[in-house]
Amino acid sequence: MRGLALFLPAALLVACASAAVPPRSAAAPRPGYVCTVGQQLEPGTSIALRLDAEGRPIDADMSWLPPHVDFTQPRISVRWGLRGSADLRTGDGSVFIVWQRLEDFRHRGRLPSLRMELTTVVRPRPWPEPAIASDFHEGGGGYHLGGNLADFAAFARGAPALFLVLRRRSGQVVAQAGIDPALFARAVTETDAALAEMQRMRADYRSRCEFTNDIDPGIVVT
Repeated sequence: MRGLALFLPAALLVACASAAVPPRSAAAPRPGYVCTVGQQLEPGTSIALRLDAEGRPIDADMSWLPPHVDFTQPRISVRWGLRGSADLRTGDGSVFIVWQRLEDFRHRGRLPSLRMELTTVVRPRPWPEPAIASDFHEGGGGYHLGGNLADFAAFARGAPALFLVLRRRSGQVVAQAGIDPALFARAVTETDAALAEMQRMRADYRSRCEFTNDIDPGIVVT
């Protein structure tokens, strides 16, 4: 009998081997709720919160966009992301600023190493050191500046003017753009309002949030 395998067709041997491996089970459904405030990619604050069937938070994503987006100017956004039961807090947001100039698209070779600064006055000299600035970096994909929303809002509070500046290592300013000093305060105010609305939704999640039979689609249990 042991020699019988030598005479079986190869396709039959493969089929027998496959039958010996237990199949993967279908995805185990996990019911839950999805609560949303605002619209993603629209101006203002948008929140997407996932809850399990008992209303316990699984994760949440939140973002804020300014009222007007000009792709020839620095693009500003604020983002939050949480996993587990921690609460979203306005001041924990991360500010992302990307400045990709038209001349950078036309530039051949390596882009210059520049630093982006947030400042109340455009100084011709690189000192004193700016309170909020990036490291010097080449602008592949744009020049970037980031930080904590609470820090940006505190820096801008009461400022008569606000500017983003691109500066060479030599100190030369190669570009500047005016920023509304109230922009970051607006992000805080609108996000506080969105979070208050989300709290009201969570308090009545069974009727105000969308029920789903599977809050984790694509997860397969073997």
